[in-house]
Amino acid sequence: MQLRVDVFGIEDVPQLLEGEELEEVHAAFQQQVEEIEQNPSRFENSEELKAGFEVEYALLDQENEQASEETRDRIKDRDDEILDSELAASVIEAQTDPVSEPESLDEFENELVQKEERTAELAAEEGFDLLRYGTNPFPTVDEFERSGDEGTRYELFANFLDEVRNDGMVHDRFGINESFDPRDIHYSGMIASTQTNLQAQSLDDAVDKANYGYMFAPFAEALGANARIMEQKDTGISDMRMPVWERSADLREYEDFGEEAPRAGKMGSYIGKENSHDIEDYFERLEPIYVAPDPDSALDQAIDNNWKDINIKFTDDAALVELRPFSTQPSVREDLALSAFMVGRIAYAQDEEIHGPGGEELMDIGKVNRNRYTAMHNGLDEKLYDSSGNQRQASKVVQDELEYARKGLDRLGVDYERFVAGDNDLFDEALGERIENEKTPGDRSAEIYDDLRQQMPDEEALAEVMDPYKVSDRNTA
Repeated sequence: MQLRVDVFGIEDVPQLLEGEELEEVHAAFQQQVEEIEQNPSRFENSEELKAGFEVEYALLDQENEQASEETRDRIKDRDDEILDSELAASVIEAQTDPVSEPESLDEFENELVQKEERTAELAAEEGFDLLRYGTNPFPTVDEFERSGDEGTRYELFANFLDEVRNDGMVHDRFGINESFDPRDIHYSGMIASTQTNLQAQSLDDAVDKANYGYMFAPFAEALGANARIMEQKDTGISDMRMPVWERSADLREYEDFGEEAPRAGKMGSYIGKENSHDIEDYFERLEPIYVAPDPDSALDQAIDNNWKDINIKFTDDAALVELRPFSTQPSVREDLALSAFMVGRIAYAQDEEIHGPGGEELMDIGKVNRNRYTAMHNGLDEKLYDSSGNQRQASKVVQDELEYARKGLDRLGVDYERFVAGDNDLFDEALGERIENEKTPGDRSAEIYDDLRQQMPDEEALAEVMDPYKVSDRNTA
């Protein structure tokens, strides 16, 4: 296996392919990038808002045992237009149809509900429920089963990443209350997220939305932290989904620690050279790792293996900004609230009538990354920098940021209120209690778990805690 090479501009990037295969695929990558850069008009779209979602679920039976790959694939194959597989054999992903120019967020919610109900129905036919939590907290990494038989891409890539990870620099303990050794790429398969894909109106708009998405994501992360328990341990970290992924896939060499951001998660700077909205800078950051000797999929492979919090993807005629860092929430409505916050907050930032040409000024990225760390580790129980760069109590900051998001949704002409019962709007109903109590779902689940495990075995306590996070359709089984 050739690990670090310099082929056609890939400098010090670990590689799974080698020789002529690598050269051919990377040459195709460069050609595909060039075709995008030279034809920007191909990616111009008029829709102010068009978005779709990808929701990941762990499949658990009534004893909280994981589904096998065979079972997961039987479920997936019954409706492979909306369902897909993941690294973990027990994880299934449901994809919504994109919704364009909605009059109400209710249109997004209905699409999410329909896809979840269909997924739960198919899972129940095999005796399984869907888990809406940012980790599968029951198995140890030794009990983890990945997709793909020996010699398949999943198996080869996972082994490759474990081989090239810098174990000498990654700490062997992760967690505050209880800890585990994060140096195994399979931990990245034991996590689950809800990802929002926003269609950009142009390549410049894609870079613009990506930068704002990265700036505002920590506010949503502070509200949505929902991944605190792993291997039946309370890590004490409000949402350890992205931090454990960073550690399990940290391929930096010794001299790059402290200088370069890890491959997963964190961005060291905004996209764009000298603050211009330059898609070329995004492509230069990809550092592609190719899994398959398939030139036709070269760009897709490079993007799929770019695990930053915010990513840009391409279809034949559109650029999509993928918002990646948010753990799956306890309900569809809570998923929708986090996504709606990001949609509205980005729209407000881009409103030139309010902010002038170029939109809202980007916060210093050092403060953004501090927010990112604080939000993931401490949820709402800390201080965050607000979008003006001032540090205040997190609950007060997110309240103000939600108000900006409301203004952004008003700008888009999207209703976020009338489909919610009573006098509250979507944000009040789904997120209000979190802000008032300064507790995220992940923190609440861990508190209950820690109390119950004083009275019963850990597995029983965890089963009781996780039961409200399950989506069941057992009547159809």
